[in-house]
Parts: sequence; C-alpha cells; structure tokens
Amino acid sequence: MPQPQSAYPSCDSSLERVPIESDLVSLQRSLLAQTQQEIVAAYCQNPSEFEIEYQISSASITKDSICSSWGFETKNVILAQTNRRGNYWVFNAGECTYLVPAKRKYINPNTYTIASWIFEGHNYTPDYLNIQLVKPAIVMPLKVDPHLQMWQLHQQGELIFS
Repeated sequence: MPQPQSAYPSCDSSLERVPIESDLVSLQRSLLAQTQQEIVAAYCQNPSEFEIEYQISSASITKDSICSSWGFETKNVILAQTNRRGNYWVFNAGECTYLVPAKRKYINPNTYTIASWIFEGHNYTPDYLNIQLVKPAIVMPLKVDPHLQMWQLHQQGELIFS
C-alpha cells in the first residue's frame, strides 16, 4: 500500500548547511581576533610606525571617571582625547576602536590601579622592565562634547609585565 505524500518537503541532510546566526557571530569573533593579532604585532615591532600607521589619538582617563569609579566593583571608565602625551593611544582598526598603553609610559603602583580597570595585568611588579600587549582594549566613541573626543571602555584588554 503506497504511503501518503506529505505536503511538506522532507529534510535532506545532504543539502549544504545554511549559515545561522551563531556562525556569523563566530565569523565576527574570528575576524576580531585576527585584527587584534595584527595590532599586537604592529605595536610590538615599531611604536613610531604604529603611531603613524594607525593614526593614533592620545587619551587619558577623565578625572570624573576616576572619582566616580573609585571603590566600585563595576567601573565606568571614560577617556578623553588630550593634546599632550596621554597614557593611552586610541585608534580605529576594522570595525572597532581600540586602546593600547602609550609606548614610553611607565605604569607605577599608583597608576597601575587605574590601568587595571582597562587592562587585565599579569605579573605586575613596580620594578618591571617590559610591557607585552596581549590584547588591546576596545572602546566605544561617546558623543558628549562636539569639541572633545571621548570614549567609554567596552572590553578590557590584556597585558603581561616582565
């Protein structure tokens, strides 16, 4: 006796797999990781060329951000562009805005507390000799003041001190 045919198409597992949302998220993460690796390599190889290639802006954490975040578990880190040498470099690469420590800036025990809000630091001691960038921090531009560029920390970066 013949089987009745369904009005719905059958599932054929031999068909090509159609990307779903989780595949797109995975692809975005992969591209983000690749961009971050390129940034780390360029940052470590030649800081002077890095400044030019990535068209960096100098930035420092705002005093208001320091005062409002001190002692709280969740930090609301806001950085502002500075005309003088800031403690951090901000730049765009790919689809993101990144933040790295400015080269030639020493992180002392007082500034380490604030730097640790932005970067997960490994092996910090006051007499360290070198900072190795493992992963740049990601910041989001803020539209607060049309005359001043500002950013908010979105994702912590990572450093190793040696």
